[in-house]
Amino acid sequence: MAKVDLGTTSPKTDEREKRWVYVPERDVFDMPHPTIRVNLLEFPPGKHFVDAELADFIEDRVRLKYEGDIRVMRPTQDYKSQDAMNRFGTGSRTGSLIKNPDQVMG
Repeated sequence: MAKVDLGTTSPKTDEREKRWVYVPERDVFDMPHPTIRVNLLEFPPGKHFVDAELADFIEDRVRLKYEGDIRVMRPTQDYKSQDAMNRFGTGSRTGSLIKNPDQVMG
């Protein structure tokens, strides 16, 4: 009789799908790094052992925070943010008003 694999999992396979992720204590401005929140989960500064997909997300949030902080400190003009403002604008800053709100609301 042939053996049938019932698909049992061992703790070792679960640990391979998890990894350590690090949220720094301080940001670029030497201020406490904000807690990263994902739905109801919170990841304060420190090391966390999480699923690989969640670890990728946390590392991405840390990287984006760092890039945003560096962008603020650059002595040159921030062309990326300026381009976004030119493309999308802000209605209150330009003083534009909706002349007939009933038309917009349908």
